[in-house]
Amino acid sequence: KISELDAAKITSGYIGVDRIAANSITSEKIAADAINANHIGVNEIITNSANIATGIIETAHIKDAAITNAKIGNLAVDDAKIANVNAAKINAGYISADRIASNSITSAKIAAGAITTEKVASNAITADKIAAGAVTADKITSNFTISAGQYIQAGDANRNYKLDGTQGLIRGIYGTNYNIPVIIKKGIIHFSGDVIRVYVDVSDLYLTDYFVSLVPVHNRPYGTIGEFNVQPTLFWKIFDSDEFYIDWVYILPNAWKSVTYSEYSNTVQSVWSSWITLGTSNNKGVKVTIRYYKSGVLYETKTATHYTAWDPAPIKIRHRRTTRSIESEIDWGDGVISTKILNTNEAPNITTASGQITQTCTTNWFYVQGDVSYTIFGY
Repeated sequence: KISELDAAKITSGYIGVDRIAANSITSEKIAADAINANHIGVNEIITNSANIATGIIETAHIKDAAITNAKIGNLAVDDAKIANVNAAKINAGYISADRIASNSITSAKIAAGAITTEKVASNAITADKIAAGAVTADKITSNFTISAGQYIQAGDANRNYKLDGTQGLIRGIYGTNYNIPVIIKKGIIHFSGDVIRVYVDVSDLYLTDYFVSLVPVHNRPYGTIGEFNVQPTLFWKIFDSDEFYIDWVYILPNAWKSVTYSEYSNTVQSVWSSWITLGTSNNKGVKVTIRYYKSGVLYETKTATHYTAWDPAPIKIRHRRTTRSIESEIDWGDGVISTKILNTNEAPNITTASGQITQTCTTNWFYVQGDVSYTIFGY
């Protein structure tokens, strides 16, 4: 009879499974590397976290393609876990503007017709964005408007035409702009023989600037003058921003008298000289003597005559040389500028020109009866 048995007494044979008490084989009873795959029954290892120690399962323990969508938690894969994403995988949602790198959208990435009017920001298309010749007539809307201060230019910087939003059509020649006027209005003014001045209102034309062409029609002095040297005087002048006036009168000069005024000289060049004031006549008939000098020696003399029915004003003169002539302009001070031309092959050798008031006369004037045709040119 054995009441107790020391384990050291068991020296042969084996202890059967039914002789081992439940839960009696603990981890410290199992030798390292003692349990092999054939010691583990089918489906005996479950995924209960209590059965698998932390950090035990490594990459080699996971079967290829074993991790399915159901095994990955929502939002579990962060940016660091993604090496490459094929664009075909993006099939929902949108890429926001801050996810697009600067300058990454090139013309090759934009589909034909994709950029419509509402996609373009205000004032985003500047002149440097438009290819030369890209804007054709069919691209310009009807009733196209050029704002004040804007213009369309045809030609280069030296010789061009501009359609200006303020001044209309302009001719540009080597840095100087010339406004090209058009016919604005035509009309006929009747002088009944009792006035010398008629005012014409232009406030409804809204002109920036203008000039007037006058042509006498069916005219004669009112009454009988009885003289053959009567001088008709017809001209216009801007009175203020809203109107101009036309003066029409017959002037009968009395005897001419010599006067003493200084002679004023200018050097003659290919550009206009400065205006020089010759003086103010005390009478309404004036003669100016123009002298041309070649190397200091008098070459030619001309005389310019002017009559005015109004108060005398300072008289000015200037000169310039062309290839075959010398031009002299005289500003009589009443809105009239006349030109005297000396035609000569010696023009390049004319070095100096002068002007001098040499004669004046008193005058009588008479009303005119007739019609004046006028044409307003402006812009």
